[in-house]
Amino acid sequence: RPRRLTPHTLTSRRDLIPEIQRARRRGWATLDQESEIGLGSIACAARDSDGALRAIIGFSGPAERLDYPTLLAYLQPACANLDRIPAERRDAR
Repeated sequence: RPRRLTPHTLTSRRDLIPEIQRARRRGWATLDQESEIGLGSIACAARDSDGALRAIIGFSGPAERLDYPTLLAYLQPACANLDRIPAERRDAR
């Protein structure tokens, strides 16, 4: 069982599973003071053209100052641009 770091930390399967499913469905997730009081964050999944996860791109900052809809408006296009990279390029080094 995850350790409760703040009063906002999700620790039960009943709470965690639906939150993980929601994040997968949307392609992004938020943390609102779950790991540290006063800290908020939002991140989205960046996938390649095959749908393989390539990166997580996110912002963190003071929870009371984060404007999640505005940040998401920047994050989603950045993440979507990565899916234009052909999957075969990810292995070319």
